Amino acid sequence: MLCQMYCDFTPGYNATHPASSCEEILQLATQSTSGLYWLRGTDNRPSQMYCDMERSCKGVAGGWMRVASIDMTDTSSTCPSGLRATFTFVVNVCTRNIDGSGCSSAMLPVQGVEYSQVCGKIIGY
Repeated sequence: MLCQMYCDFTPGYNATHPASSCEEILQLATQSTSGLYWLRGTDNRPSQMYCDMERSCKGVAGGWMRVASIDMTDTSSTCPSGLRATFTFVVNVCTRNIDGSGCSSAMLPVQGVEYSQVCGKIIGY
C-alpha cells in the first residue's frame, strides 16, 4: 500500500506534516494517486483537500488542487454563492445571477491554501 511507504515522511499524508501544495506531494512521492491530502493554509493550519495527481493541464502533469466539484444531477447539490440554480425539465444547472448586463462570479473556498495557477473544467448541458 502506498501509504505504508509515504505516510510518516512525505508532506501531505497526515495532518501533522501538511504539504504546501499538491504539486509538492507529487514531486516528493511520484506514485501518489488522486485523493484527499493534507495541505497547509496561510494560517499554517492543515486542511484536507482533494489533489488530482493524474490530470495534465497547462503543461503540468498532475499535482492540481480541486477547488470545487458540483454535480447538479445530485438533487442535494447547490450552486456556489454568486450563481443561481435554474431548474429545467432535463437537468438542474448553475447560471449567472445577473440582470442581463455585465458578468457574475463565484467565490470558492480553499481553506487558506494558496495557489498560483488555475486549471478549469466545466461540463455543461
